[in-house]
Amino acid sequence: MRALSTWLRNAPALAEALHSAGPSPSASPGGEGGAWAQPDRMRVAYTFTLSEALKHAVQRPRTPYYGAFTQVLQSQVHTWLTTDGADAEQTAAGLDAALRKALSGR
Repeated sequence: MRALSTWLRNAPALAEALHSAGPSPSASPGGEGGAWAQPDRMRVAYTFTLSEALKHAVQRPRTPYYGAFTQVLQSQVHTWLTTDGADAEQTAAGLDAALRKALSGR
């Protein structure tokens, strides 16, 4: 749960980095290989989150409830990202409980 809590604390900067360019991709003004025009803090947040995800990556669970798990994860993280002042620790604990419940078929 500590990794989830860390990810949630860094998620706003990551979301800003991922969405700051607008809703659709566009060509780099400098062409292929041009410098990434994101502020350093956004690059750091993205790099940290990606690195942590890769370090802790495991094969997805083989369960008939994986669809429910995915829906719970996406909806709760979206709610957390779009709610001002949401507490990362409380969100992580609630998300952990909801995901365990989804994987048990309840």
